[in-house]
Amino acid sequence: MAQRLRRPPTEREIPDTEQESNLVEGLYRYDQSIQQWISCSYISLASDNLKTPSIDNVFIPERCQFLTWNILFDYYQSEFIYTNQRYEEILKTLKSFLPDIICLQEVTIKFLNLLLDETWLKENNYYIIIMGNILENNQTQPYGQLMLMKNFRPRAFSICPLDISENVTNTRKKRTKQYIIARFALNSDVTIDVINLHLHSNHTFNANEKRCQSLEYFFKTMNTQNYMLIGDFNFGDYDIKEQNILQRRQHQIHDLWKDIYDLDENPGYTFDPSRNTCAQITSNFQLSLRLDRYLLHKLHNISYSIEHLNMIGLETIPIDPINNKYINQSDHYALQLIINFRIRSISQRSALVLLPPMNIWPLIESFREKYDPLFNQLPPHINLLWPFFDLIDTEDDEENILLPLRLLLAQCKSFNIEINEIDSFKENHITFLKLNQQSTKHVKQLYENIKQFFPQWLLFCNDNDYNPYMTIAQFDSSKKQNQIKPLLTDLQRPSTWASLINNIMRYTISKETDEYQSTANDFYEAMAGSCQQILKIERIQNERWYSQYVTHRRDFKSRLDRDTKMRLYHGCPQQSTGSIIGGNFDRSYCGVNGQGVYFSSKATYSHQFAKPNSNGERCMFIARVLIGNTPLGNSNMKTAPQGFDTTTDNDHIFVIYHDVQAYAEYLITYR
Repeated sequence: MAQRLRRPPTEREIPDTEQESNLVEGLYRYDQSIQQWISCSYISLASDNLKTPSIDNVFIPERCQFLTWNILFDYYQSEFIYTNQRYEEILKTLKSFLPDIICLQEVTIKFLNLLLDETWLKENNYYIIIMGNILENNQTQPYGQLMLMKNFRPRAFSICPLDISENVTNTRKKRTKQYIIARFALNSDVTIDVINLHLHSNHTFNANEKRCQSLEYFFKTMNTQNYMLIGDFNFGDYDIKEQNILQRRQHQIHDLWKDIYDLDENPGYTFDPSRNTCAQITSNFQLSLRLDRYLLHKLHNISYSIEHLNMIGLETIPIDPINNKYINQSDHYALQLIINFRIRSISQRSALVLLPPMNIWPLIESFREKYDPLFNQLPPHINLLWPFFDLIDTEDDEENILLPLRLLLAQCKSFNIEINEIDSFKENHITFLKLNQQSTKHVKQLYENIKQFFPQWLLFCNDNDYNPYMTIAQFDSSKKQNQIKPLLTDLQRPSTWASLINNIMRYTISKETDEYQSTANDFYEAMAGSCQQILKIERIQNERWYSQYVTHRRDFKSRLDRDTKMRLYHGCPQQSTGSIIGGNFDRSYCGVNGQGVYFSSKATYSHQFAKPNSNGERCMFIARVLIGNTPLGNSNMKTAPQGFDTTTDNDHIFVIYHDVQAYAEYLITYR
């Protein structure tokens, strides 16, 4: 951001009779105790640290009245525009409204001195930013902008050159257009920049290009701020180049007149030679134009509603009533705006997160319940933006936050997230689930896309440190963290599992892998010649079922102080395999050892229940089964006796009564 041109002395007294000679560019207020205008210290926008909360009297009212007006200097056609009468009437108009913020253009030293003498200005505690161009005595026609604030002052401001890249090829001193940019607080953390500008008129060489250049500069350099561009833009709705720039940014830059009026019904001509006598005198082409505007760029931390927006200063001044001679107050009409701002705060209580599928919550939540102090406040999640906006379920939240966010996410290509490691932060004793490299890349790209949508969020974060992960535990010491570490292996999926894609649960294992060879060799040996050929081995990857099984396994180990897991066999008809893979074992066979699901440590026994299909193909599951304490069962048992977990024949058969007590690890199809 450009620096201010120069800093005025602080709290300097300026006698009324010497205002013109003693004024310098800067910020002033009227001191009632000494009956003098005094200059105030200030900082430039470049020196303003936005992370520092706002204090004191820099807060703009939530219901704020603005007024912008090009008051017409008297350097041309002065004998026809009756400046003395006009200035007097303009001051009366300003007094009648007493706006919170006044932005004036084409201000001369003559008008400034009249303004500073106004009682209403002094009594209503107005601060005033004076542009140095108004005071340049070495210029033949000095003029510039003023910004006035009632009962508050800017947090920071700068006065900057408008010709941001103009090449000056000669050394002759020339006028440089400038703009005032002042920053105000909406609350302690949210600010808005107000820019009083006066873009180049068509009397200037290459005016269209200069106006376009200025607009592009503002839009590109200020997109991380709430701001309002206010003043005389010097182009109308039919200036194609300038309007194209606004059209491309219509969703980011709000033209407030167009927010509430249909231009066909109310074109908003603030420069209207058809009914304004001053405009008739100053206009070369007698075109009616909407030259004066309020443009608002808001971030998602504020919303607004327009209470009132209309042209004022339409009244004429009688110069010679007998001969029906009247003059307008200026060749422009003023624009009065009453706008209500609402702050949408960024809160530590709110976050934008990724939630894992609910079918894997049990595995994570059973651990978080014991070791994560935020268990009751948040579900398992991966942070994208935290803190986030404190949404209060209003129509404005839906329109300005949720709907655009949905549209943004709808344009993102879908991806899967795979968590393949458990890690920890030693400095704060946090244990977390770590994403694999590809998943991390996808989530970081999503973060970048969303971050561009909420640029003001960058004020609350260290942008270079984003790393996605899922917190599962937080301890108050490294000792406790290390004590729990052995239990964390239960949270990890088997290392052999492939990436989960589109909820596929059956993965055919390649015959070239060690996993296939080891499983096949064990099966051939267990079948003792009953298997002539293995047709395929499928790995079962049912995330929900596996997480429930692991939760039970952890409870078994905690209760029994030992691991009672066994790898057992379960034969079934081929038509039953789909239901079992979905998490429901076949109970069609109920034997003498209980009315549950039967497993055997002998593959040859389970082979009896693997009924062949028409092609002679049989199916058998290899399952992880939690045995626990097991007594001898009988055919009347519908559940394990109290104090026991399964029933058995005291040899090779084991009966379970809860499906999550076992997990089908592999399905072998064979002959």
